[in-house]
This record gives sequence, structure tokens and C-alpha cells, in this order.
Amino acid sequence: MYRSLPEAPIIVTVAKDKVRGIAATGEVAWTFALTGVANNDVARLLVTDEYVYLLGGGLTCLRYPTGELVWQNLDGPRGGTFILQDGRLLVAWSSRHYAHSTADGSLIWQTDGPGNKSAIGAPWNVTQGDLE
Repeated sequence: MYRSLPEAPIIVTVAKDKVRGIAATGEVAWTFALTGVANNDVARLLVTDEYVYLLGGGLTCLRYPTGELVWQNLDGPRGGTFILQDGRLLVAWSSRHYAHSTADGSLIWQTDGPGNKSAIGAPWNVTQGDLE
């Protein structure tokens, strides 16, 4: 069964390092500027019923739908791709893989990956890194 959305949800967009919450009317409800996103990159985002997780220039968690900052880990991975699994943000960045807590962004573990391009996945939850 599909989960229903609120009648008029806030849509979250990200363009490079600018995150915006857009109301159903098209008006900007809130904005948030990320720091440290590389010039040739764009932040990645995951949106849940309660939070917006961003990967770009580190890891950031905003409250959904208000855009209020919950936590930020600027020492975390600065790019790559990620998934949400069992209270962890699992990140593939270059040749490294990371697990960070969704509660506060703290590092749980990290390991070397098989090469400089990688993906990350768990059952029913897979993401592919960018390929050149």
C-alpha cells in the first residue's frame, strides 16, 4: 500500500549548494545554503516525513517541512552518493564507504571500497554513483 502525502507537501529542491522548500503555490517557503560543495558538483538529497538529508560539502540534516537545521557534519564525506538504511546514512564516495548516524551525523564506520567509482546498496535500496 502506498503512503499518502499531505495535501500540499513542501517540495525540496537542491541546485549545487542551494536548498529550497517550495510550497504548492510555487512560492519559496525556506532556503538553506550549504558550504563546501565543489564547483563541479551538486549536493544530493533524501527526503523523509521528518527530515531532509543532504550530502555535499559534508552531511547536513534539516527538519522537514520547515528547513530548520538539525545537525551538520562538515567533516563527513564531501560528495558521492548515499542511501538511508536502519538509522544510518550509507555513503559511497570515491574509493571509501561510510556509515553515519541519522541522529547526529556522527561516523559509525568507514572502509575502503573496491575502486574510485562505487555504488552502495541494501535490499530494496540501491544507488549508483555518477559515472564519467
